[in-house]
Amino acid sequence: MQYRLQEIIACAKRSDETSLETLDAMGFIPGPTESEQDYRQRVIQMCQTLDEFLGRVEKERHVTYYGLEFYADARIPESIYQKALQHLDTLWKIHPEWVPGFFSSQKMGLLFAGCAVFSLQLKLAFMFLRKTFTTNDRWLIYSRDELMAHELTHIAHASLADSQFEEFLAYQTSPNGFRRLLGGILRTPRDTYLLMGSMLTLMLLQIANITFRAPMLWWSMPAPMIAGGFCALLGGALILYLRRRQKILRAEKACRQIFDLPHGWPVIFRATWEEIEYLASHTPDEIQQQITSWQKARLRWRIIMLRFPLHRDSATTR
Repeated sequence: MQYRLQEIIACAKRSDETSLETLDAMGFIPGPTESEQDYRQRVIQMCQTLDEFLGRVEKERHVTYYGLEFYADARIPESIYQKALQHLDTLWKIHPEWVPGFFSSQKMGLLFAGCAVFSLQLKLAFMFLRKTFTTNDRWLIYSRDELMAHELTHIAHASLADSQFEEFLAYQTSPNGFRRLLGGILRTPRDTYLLMGSMLTLMLLQIANITFRAPMLWWSMPAPMIAGGFCALLGGALILYLRRRQKILRAEKACRQIFDLPHGWPVIFRATWEEIEYLASHTPDEIQQQITSWQKARLRWRIIMLRFPLHRDSATTR
């Protein structure tokens, strides 16, 4: 891993366009307004920080960092990465093998399966998997390969700092159609806390009704009103999610028509929500003109056009 990090640092220090393509393919996506100089510097700093930290873990064998426990013997072997990386290469055209992973269940929740830790400020990225996955491919409803692809998607997409659809993208790595369809409903931890808080409040009110209040007609109890509010909240979230999902699918279809790719997901993965809304609502000719403008002003689109050429017939009409 350290050797590869040094290779990435050397690549980021170059100034040619091929190095930009290489860094992008490794899962280093430029931020929405990031310049080439800032982008290269971020990659260098992140790889240097990871290189130093992993060297420390290897030397000391056990390191506590920001309350997280890292054990050298708990590193996820490179062989376990391979299926997840192949899937990400097919779906997003990225291969983020530089992200270190560790097996750990310490201070994790009862149903914890895995998580991604990413910080642009600290220039760090890690992945944690439950210790059960050391020897097992599955645990409860979780597949190790799916979980790794999910978390690596979060890490690679984090530089865009866009919560509108990142969870949706992460769930597109699932082989399960239901999770791909509805997995991205809860976009942020706040959404999850709000939903779980509503369910807990409803349960406590119902217990209080049964335990402390005299029997009364069910429609005069407060619990059904809370339940109605909960259903309205969930229904509203579902409607908003399905509308966002429909926009993303329209944008993906537009990219499939314009770019010489079997599917448009590599481009969607690198786009902001504002750009996706544009792709979803304009004609191919209008999109091509806008892409030309984005290419001149935004590093991401310059790299997109380097890596993913337009269809030949599309390019000739520009």
